[in-house]
Amino acid sequence: MSSISLSGSSPERSLGSWGFIVRVVTPFAIGHFLSYVLRTINAVIAPSLVATVSLDAGRIGVLTSAYFLAFGLAQLPVGMALDRFGPRQVQAVLLVLAAIGCVWFGVASSFAEMVAARALTGFGLAACYMASLKAMSDWVPSARMPTMSGVFLAVGGIGAIASTVPARYALDTIGQSNLFFSIGGAILLAWLMIIAVVPEPVSRERRPLPSLRSLLEVYREPAFRRTIGVVLIPHTAFFAIQGLWLGAWLTNVAGFSPKLTSVYLCAGMLAMVVGMVVTGRATEWANARGYKSLDVAAVGLWLFVLVQALIVIDMRSWAPAIAIGILLFGAFAGLEFAIVAQSVPRSLTGRASTCLNILVFFGSFLMQAGFGAVVDLFPGGVGNASSPAGYRVAFAMMLLLQLPGLLLWLVHKFQELNIGAQRQ
Repeated sequence: MSSISLSGSSPERSLGSWGFIVRVVTPFAIGHFLSYVLRTINAVIAPSLVATVSLDAGRIGVLTSAYFLAFGLAQLPVGMALDRFGPRQVQAVLLVLAAIGCVWFGVASSFAEMVAARALTGFGLAACYMASLKAMSDWVPSARMPTMSGVFLAVGGIGAIASTVPARYALDTIGQSNLFFSIGGAILLAWLMIIAVVPEPVSRERRPLPSLRSLLEVYREPAFRRTIGVVLIPHTAFFAIQGLWLGAWLTNVAGFSPKLTSVYLCAGMLAMVVGMVVTGRATEWANARGYKSLDVAAVGLWLFVLVQALIVIDMRSWAPAIAIGILLFGAFAGLEFAIVAQSVPRSLTGRASTCLNILVFFGSFLMQAGFGAVVDLFPGGVGNASSPAGYRVAFAMMLLLQLPGLLLWLVHKFQELNIGAQRQ
């Protein structure tokens, strides 16, 4: 059996392949899986929240997006802590907070308590992906990191699938409180595995803490600004739609039952996982033929906004296809992190990922909460399936926010093609 060891570590600290999977990959994968479950579960439990605590669209938007706000606020301190203390210690502390947040949400009886519990959960799960990649980097060669990144993206996609039909079944079987108690218990299982079986690498490079000036270097980098100009707003829209508003639209506008909504969301999440695989393959194919990764993302995001346009023009009879298409093409937004890593100088890649995380999750908070506020401007709100105007206007405004960056990319592509034609 082949072994995987940290560069410079002693042979006895080497891990066999199965040891690596069991002792390093699995504990962090469970945490990342659960972070995706909790990120997207409100799309399924929203009708239950409406029925039990009488929340309108605006409050549901704030409640759901509190996860993104806390997640975004945590990115900078979490990134610093991972470099300073390592993924094992950081993830162990944060998972305890996430478990407390889940239990708190299960017993919460007021809107304020639910928001606080949701925020604590988001803060506690903020390190899951970054800690996973950090742990992988401690044990595998850098050449294998893209593969490990793909593994954890797929695990996250499976978590998103679990937040649909399985979560709906659990909600109907054991109730909302017990569902969150169970998820909290699963988080504690991940915590126990991390403290019990994850080994500490022999040595770790500790980088100096980044200063505000060093972070501003990222925003001054033209490649970073060019990438976020095209992809950032569609990325935040995708998170807002995936995490709540697609499910709400299927139930309250298209008129599906909560159970059928969870089935269509499950199909869409499966399409999203396929999309994650397709985007990687498509990007490799395009790069080999001289096309840029940003071009691949932009083409996919144009399809993403076209599917959203079907909602704006009230094509609710196409709802199943819309649910699948919007999550399939929205997956192209996930290329943003890889594009930034490819485009900025190597000395900025770590800080660029942190800055991008902050922008994506703050933007998702604003997009998700803002969508609910717009829906609330129209009579009926979330609970009235006969009043789709608020959803159409909210999707239209979201669409308009995404178009400028994509149109600017299109203009630049036409200019490049004209310059290329003139040279020939």
